Amino acid sequence: MIDLGSRGAVTATLVNGESYGAAADGAINALWLLPSAFGKGSANSELPELPRLRGQRDLAPDNMPRLIWFADIADPKTARKFKLTDIPQLFGANARLAAAFVETTSDPIVLDIDKKIPWFATLRRPLGQGVIQIDYGFALSKPMFIGDET
Repeated sequence: MIDLGSRGAVTATLVNGESYGAAADGAINALWLLPSAFGKGSANSELPELPRLRGQRDLAPDNMPRLIWFADIADPKTARKFKLTDIPQLFGANARLAAAFVETTSDPIVLDIDKKIPWFATLRRPLGQGVIQIDYGFALSKPMFIGDET
């Protein structure tokens, strides 16, 4: 979650919310970001190598997660999915993404998104009830922010 002050907040999600593979607009699920960035995404036979990978890799424009801008982080209905090419329109002509990367680490996982999104508890409802519908074909759900966390 990146707090943009009066311009809202931006987050990259774990799932694109549309499909197992790439979404219609190219957003990739987190499951495939690391293999692609490390050049290991071409075959299932390469996936067992992932736990042994170390380091940081830049994300290419065609290997980006679902990006969501909240004009007002307190109101989930202000959510808007966007692509890199939308950044100047949303944030100003000179705005751009300077860098995006994935990194493998043995650091402990910190789950604190619930402290940054005031309405996150709404997503913890039982399956099927913990969804906030934004638009046709676009809804916010817990797996977008926290995978198998219970």
